[in-house]
Amino acid sequence: MKTKIIFFVLTIFSLLLFKFPQPISADTQNSNFRAVLTSSDTSDYRAMALKSFLEKNNSPLAPYAFYMVNKADQYAIPWDLLAAISGTESTWATAEPANCYNAWGFGIYGDQTRCFNSYEEAIDTISKSIRTDYIDKGGCRYVDDIGRMYASSPYWADHTKGFMQQIEDYAESYKIYSLPISM
Repeated sequence: MKTKIIFFVLTIFSLLLFKFPQPISADTQNSNFRAVLTSSDTSDYRAMALKSFLEKNNSPLAPYAFYMVNKADQYAIPWDLLAAISGTESTWATAEPANCYNAWGFGIYGDQTRCFNSYEEAIDTISKSIRTDYIDKGGCRYVDDIGRMYASSPYWADHTKGFMQQIEDYAESYKIYSLPISM
């Protein structure tokens, strides 16, 4: 009976914990920020799911999914944020400035277009900037806060959060369907 009560309390606590959004902060230690993924690590379902999600959306960013998750972990930002921003800014890099490697609209204002030499350079630069400029210096705790600084569109944060949810839902189903069978 005692075991059932403990299990019930832990289940309720877990449900409540995941129901309410967590702020983005340097000391956040939820599961999105714990694992450190190297670019060759194929055991992390987040990167595998993100790669599959981006392939499904015909994104040229699909080969960089592991790198995006790695940099997200390195800079302690949500693992799906960078991909979601690319969804908002360039429909997963299918509509970005030519030969620019900037699927994130980063540093693009009016006639000014910031280009990168590679997607890796862009992913590293933007991930670091989100951590240092937006979260640490800018005090952003939520995607809405980042959106007010990152983009002029009042819909940017809603679109980005919607894409994050799509990626997370896809990753959750990917995780369920790709679990190894053990004997």
